Amino acid sequence: MSQPPPEADRETPRQRPTHWDHPVDECRRENRARRVRRRKLVLLALLVVLGAASTVYFYYTSDRQVEKFAEEYLAKLLGTRVRMGHASFIFAEGLVLEDLVVGSPAPFTDPILRAKRVDLKIAWLSLARLSPQVTEIVVREPEIHLQLWDEEVWNFQLLARRRSPELVPPRLRPIVAIEGGKLFVQRRGPLAGADRQTPGTTMEVSGLLLPSESDPDVLRFQTHVWSQEVNLAVASGWLDLRSGTLKFEGQASNVALTPALYGSLPRDVQAVWHKLEPTGTINVKVGFDDKQGFGLVMDMTGVNFSYKYKWTSSRAGRFS
Repeated sequence: MSQPPPEADRETPRQRPTHWDHPVDECRRENRARRVRRRKLVLLALLVVLGAASTVYFYYTSDRQVEKFAEEYLAKLLGTRVRMGHASFIFAEGLVLEDLVVGSPAPFTDPILRAKRVDLKIAWLSLARLSPQVTEIVVREPEIHLQLWDEEVWNFQLLARRRSPELVPPRLRPIVAIEGGKLFVQRRGPLAGADRQTPGTTMEVSGLLLPSESDPDVLRFQTHVWSQEVNLAVASGWLDLRSGTLKFEGQASNVALTPALYGSLPRDVQAVWHKLEPTGTINVKVGFDDKQGFGLVMDMTGVNFSYKYKWTSSRAGRFS
């Protein structure tokens, strides 16, 4: 059997299409190849940029970094250290803090604030600069403890006065919203009775605190405070974060004079109540100044009262 010549096993070289024979077609082919290479390089660069951006995003939004930022930010804002159970980042809600606790300075032992959840709203443009700016703080279901030590100083005043100079507050002060909170007003110290606390007053509170346009260290607030006995609307309030100075004015309408209200009053007021035994409803205008305390203006139209003298039988009267 005859063998084919060796030259027959060799593949013939691929012939270039006839339409590429012209030099202009060769130039087009090279340009097309360069465009394909550029597209591949651009796509590779985009993948690298996206990968780097994703790495930075997941690093700064990790629970550990969120908790670190929140602790530092709130410490500068409040002037004291804070604790929290967990912190996370949710794109639609910002930084979400759980079980936040803001402590009180000595000699107070109870924290000023406990909150199940606190949301820190972030300006999105600031995230692109890797310098987050908090524009709003929403405090959900907090417990706020306002305590007076020996009839001299409140816990929030002492917190402001003992602020560390190293904790410089942020330049942009956020709006603070309180939702579904409980307010506890109590006395502390030896004057409260054998170094123990008095029962105090418990109320529910919601409201809004806004930084002053002229002075960022001053917060103006409007709140709604209510209990089973009293419904108080605070139309104008003022809080200086540097000194802890607090002032507000509010009004409570149709307050029923009930035994439950009697139990929440100070002892000196209870003594007057016990003598007069009033019944009915009153309208009250409340003013508070941290230096002079509470001031009350009462409209007692229609309030019935009675008083028993030692030398005669009881007499009854009516305010009109």
